[in-house]
Amino acid sequence: MRLNTLLAAIALIAAPLAQADELFKIHAEAGVFDPSEVTIGEIEAASDYNINAFVSFEHAIPLIPNARIDGINIESDKFDLSVASATAYYQFLDLDILSLDGGIGGTYVTEGVMADGKEFDAPMAHVFAEAAVAMPFFPSLSVYANMFKMVGVDAEGHDYKVGLRYSLDLTALDVSITGGFRQMSFDIDDASVETLSAQGMFLNLGVSI
Repeated sequence: MRLNTLLAAIALIAAPLAQADELFKIHAEAGVFDPSEVTIGEIEAASDYNINAFVSFEHAIPLIPNARIDGINIESDKFDLSVASATAYYQFLDLDILSLDGGIGGTYVTEGVMADGKEFDAPMAHVFAEAAVAMPFFPSLSVYANMFKMVGVDAEGHDYKVGLRYSLDLTALDVSITGGFRQMSFDIDDASVETLSAQGMFLNLGVSI
């Protein structure tokens, strides 16, 4: 089926149920994470800039959750790993001054390699929450927070972000810049270490259509 025909069919099905002005929205972000501190257990490691990205799909069909996929690579001189997360979530609040999302999903720490060559991976379940509060006299600027809390059979961890987001509404798309502090930590039994962690500043550029 051609793309235009498929989108038209979706619109016809969803229109009677839609409660929002738009049928759907796709938001994508990409940026850098620059850890000022990386540790393996109690041992400090060195790390360069790390690339992170996510994409989310939101729609106006009641009861069906929205979806997002997050990914990041962490490279250091003591360990390397990739983290990928898939999340189903709801928008509990979507106001001009306040937004609040929450959901559940799965996180997979993969392609993990220690300095001695030992490889590891770790599947985990997670809960997710994200909130933004706009400044009263400057609504384009908001305080932003994002949280993943993860737990699995052989691993557990978290990924927290807090900072500021500047949003600019353009005719064809919306643009955002988000920056602040990020802290990630994983306890992975397969790696035979106490904790793998990284914390520092992040900066993302986002586009919504």
